[in-house]
Amino acid sequence: WKEQIKILVKPLTANQMKKLSCKRRCGRKQRHHDSIKSCFCDEFCKSFGDCCFDFDELCTIPQVSMGTCVREYDHRFPKRLIGRAVWSFCPKNFTDESTKQKCQGDDEDENGLNPVPVYDKYSNVTYKNIFCARCNEALHTAFWEVSFWCPKWFDVSNLSQSRDFKLLQDRCYLQKRPVDDSLKRCIPWPRPSIKSDPTKGNTLCKAECLGYAILVYSRSKLKTFRNPQCAFCYGIELVDLKISVQDDNLDPPSIIKPPELTILFEFISTSKNSIKVVDQPKRSEDRPTTYVHDEAYGNVSKNFNKTREILRKNKFLQHLSFIGSVVSIVSLVLLLVTYVLFAELRNLPGKIMLNLTISLLLYESVFLSAGKKDHQLVCLVVAVLFHLFALSSFTWMNVMAYDVHRTFTEVSGNHSLLFQLGPAANRREDLKIRLMCYSLYAWGGPAIVVLSCVTVDQLKEGAIGYGLGKENCFISEKKVKIFSFILPVGLILIFNLFALGHTSFHIVRTRKRARQVTKQQQSSNVALICVKMASVMGVTWILGIAANLQALSLLWYPYVVLNSLQGFFIFLSFATTGKALELYQSNFFKILRKQAPQN
Repeated sequence: WKEQIKILVKPLTANQMKKLSCKRRCGRKQRHHDSIKSCFCDEFCKSFGDCCFDFDELCTIPQVSMGTCVREYDHRFPKRLIGRAVWSFCPKNFTDESTKQKCQGDDEDENGLNPVPVYDKYSNVTYKNIFCARCNEALHTAFWEVSFWCPKWFDVSNLSQSRDFKLLQDRCYLQKRPVDDSLKRCIPWPRPSIKSDPTKGNTLCKAECLGYAILVYSRSKLKTFRNPQCAFCYGIELVDLKISVQDDNLDPPSIIKPPELTILFEFISTSKNSIKVVDQPKRSEDRPTTYVHDEAYGNVSKNFNKTREILRKNKFLQHLSFIGSVVSIVSLVLLLVTYVLFAELRNLPGKIMLNLTISLLLYESVFLSAGKKDHQLVCLVVAVLFHLFALSSFTWMNVMAYDVHRTFTEVSGNHSLLFQLGPAANRREDLKIRLMCYSLYAWGGPAIVVLSCVTVDQLKEGAIGYGLGKENCFISEKKVKIFSFILPVGLILIFNLFALGHTSFHIVRTRKRARQVTKQQQSSNVALICVKMASVMGVTWILGIAANLQALSLLWYPYVVLNSLQGFFIFLSFATTGKALELYQSNFFKILRKQAPQN
């Protein structure tokens, strides 16, 4: 077989040969989830049978059993021979032999659906099938996504329950997508139903296929095999083969790792597009006559002729979320510096703004790291912090809405009048008490909610689902997410929307009265004031809830743009206009005046 390999590798370049040999690769960890090699030279390669052809000559590495290599694509998928390492053993003290055999056996049916690997969200372990998960007492499991890729469209109107899978099997390619994308790569084993060379048996063919890995591609069959011996067992001639060097980067890692901003308000479970054939015999009785079997035909497709795109993962939204968050973080840092520099801005509204800025800054920073992590503990910590700071941001928006509403609507009330005319010491004390109450609510409330969720999650594993999501580190349990985040945030946004409307009404009415008294036409900037108030009250977050409830995916675009840039809008509203701008200008001119005599 080495002579055959020499013939096959002659057309290859030196760089391509490096990928097929163990030269300078012995012991290197190369089973990364974002790349795949044509062969391996590590401590697991004998277990998977995917060592490079010269491994025994160049490497002396003790071998470790790693489980089973499960293919992602079926055996007919052209130019694809990709697998993932999964756990395929039961504990030694497990007594159910039937379940153990189904877990540890290498039986696989012709359609490739058995086994479908199972992922345990809590332990972060992927098992070969549901039987391996059961014998290892995995509780929070999810099957890999199974789908078919069909290169050509075909008519599905006449599918029946007995024919549909056979038709898909003949015309499409099977793909099994892992839930946990951090699994180690490997080159999958040959199918048990491998076609034998007349001169060899199945056992010998399988042994030669498992001996080493140097992927070859058949031009006539349009298939990829582990090595030439596997291809020969299928009756393929040497002249029909060429070496297939798998790309190092199957899915090149994206620079942008954070999730979409939509994860905060995704709470409606939806199913994917599917075609179902209903075959349901009926038995009915009418007076003395019994119809044991009766056939009824009807076209019910008219009931399902409306198609809408719901919550589809969108790379464009992910990029928008990332860019908007980065811009917001920079803006919030500048706003924070502004309020720290100028003591004149640090009155009660200014201190509320400081706390809102800090909470938004913390939330945005954690959001950038809320993409799915390889380590479960890290993802859990990120999810808890994300929950805490997101809630805190909304409670401080709520405080801002309440305080602004109180200021504008009660300025003529008795309480406010006494407050304005009272001693300065009393006013300062009152401000301290109010700020303390605001802080207890805005920081303490979210802390109590999150602490309660963490306690429940620890007492009952996975009850809250912190960090157990497929694509992000947040709350994976939909009902918990609704009650611990979306419901309180929804109530806050309803109040903030009311406060914005009521405050705007009072501002318009007050200005109208002022014009009547002074008999002068004043320049109206009510719209600008409303925009400023809307930016700190966060009313645009309502779009996220509306996009879910109405399943309107188009709403996600304005939602992401407006809310990922919230920090930027707040900066424009409060750091580049009004008193802050005046303070910057006056200090700038002071510096110029000091430097003028020196010049």
